Amino acid sequence: MDSERTFREARRLTPEGQLMFEENVRQFTSKLRIQHRYIDMIFGDIHEHTHMTKPLACTYKQELMKHFKEYEEISRKYDDYLVSQRCDESSRERSSHNLIASSLQQQVSKAIENLEAMLQTFDMEELNKIKSEQLTEIIQPPDAFREPSNIGDDRKSKCSRGSSHLSRQRAKVEVAKTRAKFAQEEVELMRKQTAIQADMKLLSVKRDIEEAECELRVLNENFDEDCAISEPN
Repeated sequence: MDSERTFREARRLTPEGQLMFEENVRQFTSKLRIQHRYIDMIFGDIHEHTHMTKPLACTYKQELMKHFKEYEEISRKYDDYLVSQRCDESSRERSSHNLIASSLQQQVSKAIENLEAMLQTFDMEELNKIKSEQLTEIIQPPDAFREPSNIGDDRKSKCSRGSSHLSRQRAKVEVAKTRAKFAQEEVELMRKQTAIQADMKLLSVKRDIEEAECELRVLNENFDEDCAISEPN
């Protein structure tokens, strides 16, 4: 205990060292707050979307992983800096920061876990839809391949019935082709609409990011000017 107390007394910050320490802490915490703000905005968007789509869930997951990775990189550098200072102020700051970082990590992990569960559900629904369509095609053969219920003795009658069945089947095929064409176009339009909505959300988040970065640059410039004025000639 005596050696630890002596060490702490030896690491007591001078007034100049205290100012430098506070400035470094301010810079690190400003960068961390920006990334934390991005993550909070994504949390808010996820909460607002009661009807989530697969493209939107993918976008949110990617953005969360991206910004939390940046947060972790800044956090690691900040922790290394606080450890290197070895003083009471850095110890208190490190304890506070670790609590915040741990809480954010739990929130991000839970959100990503929920998004991955949604994506798995979307994949299963798509797979089941494909299987259902394939099964329907198997168990419902075209009318042209079904056995006629009654067989007449007259060849002309059989020919007439066969021609009538064939004509109806050709008409059904043409109608089915037309429906398939418009259905494909409708699906493509829906995909484009979903992609546009996701892009608009991403653009909104990027706009907020640039505004926050601009605010941070202005604060840094003002701080540098104040320091330059306060320094003795």
